[in-house]
Amino acid sequence: MQTFKLRLALLAFLAGCTPEVAEWTPAESPKVNKIERTVFMHTIHYPAHENKMGEGEKKALIKFLNLNAPSPAAVNITLVEFGGHSEKRIKDIMRELVKYGIAYDTVTIDAEERVHKSKTKSRTKSTGSGVEVVIERYLVIPPACGDFSQPIGDARQAQVYSNYGCSDMANLGMMVANPRDLIKGRTLGSSDGTVIAAGVDRYRKDKVKDLIDTSTTTTPTTPTSTNSPTGATSAGGSY
Repeated sequence: MQTFKLRLALLAFLAGCTPEVAEWTPAESPKVNKIERTVFMHTIHYPAHENKMGEGEKKALIKFLNLNAPSPAAVNITLVEFGGHSEKRIKDIMRELVKYGIAYDTVTIDAEERVHKSKTKSRTKSTGSGVEVVIERYLVIPPACGDFSQPIGDARQAQVYSNYGCSDMANLGMMVANPRDLIKGRTLGSSDGTVIAAGVDRYRKDKVKDLIDTSTTTTPTTPTSTNSPTGATSAGGSY
């Protein structure tokens, strides 16, 4: 009997030491956005000693972009040259990408043997030359916010209700322009340290600058009165 009681006490002790996370159910687990990654590839062939795409290649590139990059802000592109390096060819392709709406900072130039070597099928090398366009697109799958298995206000487990924070997380996933930013943020651009330091100094000395007046109210002009065929005054005249 004593042994049985000791076992019960031990089990109760171990249950009390179990981390709270281990007891979470799917309804109580934190709501997060899932990010899925897909890769699409297209090869642009150039004739020997040519630096501009032919009309056929250009139409094929636009068709490829329309199909696999419907939202230009939500993709990252890698340009991979084969059969020799040509800055003019890269500029030729960049011109079309920017015209389509893809930003410069989302396009990178990479060596053939390094680009997606472990995540995509290797392309069979051809005897010609050209540039391979690799589109990396990310898709956000927001959490499901229709689970109310845990009643709101039920504090029996000292936990928030099952949908707590779900709407905010789902809204973030749907608002972000490039879902890749949810995995890894972009590096900040250059800034003027002197100007920033001056602003901090003014704040400490309580000498901050007033906001610029951006009032959009304009004084209306006096309308011109014209006489209608019946002799009545119109266009702002008095009655």
